[in-house]
Amino acid sequence: MIKTIRYDSTYLSSQIVENCFIDNKSQLIDKILCGNGFTTAYLNIKPRKSNQVNLIVVPNLGVIRSKRISYLKDLNPDKLKIAFISGDPNTDTISFEKYDVIMIVADSMLYKIDVFKDNLNLIDRVMIDEVHSVIIQSSFRYNLVGLIELINDVFKSKAIVYVTATPMLFQNIDLKLIKNKIKQRDIFVSTNQEDTLERIKTDLRNDKKVILATQDARFLKHLTDENNVLTANVRTGDTMLLKIIENLTLEFDDFSNLTIISSASFEGVDIDNGIQNIYILEDRSTEYQTFYMQNIIQIIGRARKGTNRIEWCLQQNNTRIAMISKEDMLKVANSKKISHEKKFTSSNYKFIPKYFSKNLDESLGLITDIVFNETLYDLDAEKTDADLKGLSIYDEFLNDRGFTLIYTHSGAKRMRLKGSNHKTAFENVKKNTDVIRRFDLLQDVKPNLYPMGTVNEYLKVYETFLRRKYHYVDKLVWLMDSFEYASLSVGIVNELKVYDLLKNEKEIDKQVHIITKKQLAKKKLELDKRNDIYQQWELDYKKNIKDRYIRLFIALGQEKVKLPNKIRNSRNYNLLTEVSLSLIEQVALMFNKNTIEHDIISCNSRIIYAFCGLDLPDNFYGENKINKNSINKLLNTLSIDIPKLYGKSVDNYYNYKVQKLRGYNFNEKVITFLMSTFYNKKTDAIFNFCSAIEKRIIMQLKDEIKQATKRDMNLSTIRRHDSILMFDYHSEIFEVVNKYNYYGLNNWFAKTENPNKKIEKKLKNIELEQQQMEIEWTKEYLKTLK
Repeated sequence: MIKTIRYDSTYLSSQIVENCFIDNKSQLIDKILCGNGFTTAYLNIKPRKSNQVNLIVVPNLGVIRSKRISYLKDLNPDKLKIAFISGDPNTDTISFEKYDVIMIVADSMLYKIDVFKDNLNLIDRVMIDEVHSVIIQSSFRYNLVGLIELINDVFKSKAIVYVTATPMLFQNIDLKLIKNKIKQRDIFVSTNQEDTLERIKTDLRNDKKVILATQDARFLKHLTDENNVLTANVRTGDTMLLKIIENLTLEFDDFSNLTIISSASFEGVDIDNGIQNIYILEDRSTEYQTFYMQNIIQIIGRARKGTNRIEWCLQQNNTRIAMISKEDMLKVANSKKISHEKKFTSSNYKFIPKYFSKNLDESLGLITDIVFNETLYDLDAEKTDADLKGLSIYDEFLNDRGFTLIYTHSGAKRMRLKGSNHKTAFENVKKNTDVIRRFDLLQDVKPNLYPMGTVNEYLKVYETFLRRKYHYVDKLVWLMDSFEYASLSVGIVNELKVYDLLKNEKEIDKQVHIITKKQLAKKKLELDKRNDIYQQWELDYKKNIKDRYIRLFIALGQEKVKLPNKIRNSRNYNLLTEVSLSLIEQVALMFNKNTIEHDIISCNSRIIYAFCGLDLPDNFYGENKINKNSINKLLNTLSIDIPKLYGKSVDNYYNYKVQKLRGYNFNEKVITFLMSTFYNKKTDAIFNFCSAIEKRIIMQLKDEIKQATKRDMNLSTIRRHDSILMFDYHSEIFEVVNKYNYYGLNNWFAKTENPNKKIEKKLKNIELEQQQMEIEWTKEYLKTLK
């Protein structure tokens, strides 16, 4: 049963707000109306003890900035002392003696949670503001996942209130604050962008105040003057702001009749320069332009002095499909047929890593169980229902807030919005240098390394990278002569080498042909070409090698090599794992980079022995590692699932495997560990265990290398399964590698005394290899001419 408190005043009294707090209890408060003063009233409530503070947690930096500005404008000498705390080093610090109220961004609270745990006696009440925003943003700000549960646990002895004017439909409300008389307002729903644009223009011509909420900077080009200048009060995030200044010249005017907001300002921003006409542009065909109804109401709430007309120009997503039910998801999640690790990596269960988290055995690194994140599921379900069932799902939600949807029935019309070409965008950015300086835009620009469809797509995206990185020069860098770009960063030569390759698809195809021929020949030495495994591998290789080669070229062309992660349980299947080491070395050489690899010697067996406190014996795999494959296959079959699958005796199979381990001279302590720990687990348990320990070893070594080479900011250390790859070297590194210790043991990596000799030998081999492949390719090409 939802409780209610009714009131008549414009703003909530401190008494009403204080009554929402009950000791030893948490409550979700639906305050119904934006801007009715709940937070302001809370900030005026004194803690009940003189040595205590009230705590308020806000979802993002925008909220705290807005509240701080209002606080500083208030000249009342008797106001409570409030600390405003965020990740910014210039903000206040936590002090329970100096302040009456601590307002803190959720991320900072998580970082400082131990401080609050240690000082619980100094905290009176706890409020989490805009809790719906915490929930929505947890879908992409993963540190917010579980925040509510954490707060309930840490502050369980306190009076906790979660407050919002726009709860999600799936949230369970404890208390509603209902104003006896709510102003009734219409929201006009249009599907015609051209009509909406004309109404915005008419309002501005008639000197009306307009708030435009949009995620599409291209639309704003239609609101500029004859010189392509937009004069507006712009309250957006940096990403949207950059897109704006690439499309037009921006004149900031805090007093302009036109206010532009993006998702970064849908909350925590007060627009109080008069009664507003509000226009909301939403295009649900793209995820970044898709909103919740809660966002729509929050946007309307930015107009602190009221609204005149509200128009929501909505383009629906007609391709949305129904979600898998919770019951079906949980059935798969609870299945005992496959390991938890496989559930997180199999393409058949893509919903598992999206909606489930995992608990680990910290010692073995294995997943012990997986936990359904119902909130993330419910968020997507509400978004999906809005497309499949329609906006009627929000009837009660809107009615409570005094809103009625009025459909204009003006026909569906999505404008053909165009962005600026590179030349125009480059020129526009030049005209907005003051904006770039003011907001520190275009810092640390990186190339896009995610897979794309065609070479032309890679070229366009790479041109955007070059244009943004070198926005300050006189002309686009790829149009410069060598003497013109000589004074730019040391990386420009390699970057233009990448650009030249992307302009020459024939050269790419030539290189891919050479690479493929070599790799197929190598694979045929391992597998018969008639083998199903080989044929499947060949199909995959030919399908993907061109794309991988292009991305590798772009990646190694960077001054400091950085790659997107592709995490699967304990492994990172980044780009460097998708290509051979010889190809990495070959491409790196084209950019005058030397590839250095440090890989764990006899990785899995060494990890297993080390876990038992033992060093792996020398020559463990036999002469020329003759037993390596057999031992690895043996380790992958130490599971009770195998005899069960084939109807064999479990005990006999156990004894047989023990004898096989002894036959390969495994230490008895190691045999006992393997059979007692993994025999009753899934077949991939040993692999997953070794991968988890391998990750810890590699990450610890990366940290030690980083500490030893602090002076070199461009040194890259990238994990490639059980090894570290680097494209530069210092004497400090091989000393760290040679002395590396884990589980109290050394000898994890091959000893390196003079890496330069090894590098020189590798470079010579690569050069000879390239020359031979060029000769072979030329011969084949000449045949085609005949």
